[in-house]
Amino acid sequence: SARYSSTPHDGPAKGQAVSEQWDTMVDIWYRDVGYDRKTGKPLPETLRALGLDWLAKDLWGRKA
Repeated sequence: SARYSSTPHDGPAKGQAVSEQWDTMVDIWYRDVGYDRKTGKPLPETLRALGLDWLAKDLWGRKA
């Protein structure tokens, strides 16, 4: 989206480009919610914490 890759020309975020830090922000989000960024799947430990051990095995196989 152009909104995320443009630099605001006015307002409180004037001159601050989000695009420079986008990848870092996305990495942090995936880490904080307990998902794997490459696959988009919830991590085995996230699923286990939710009592979904069976799903961890289905999604991750031996890695779970």
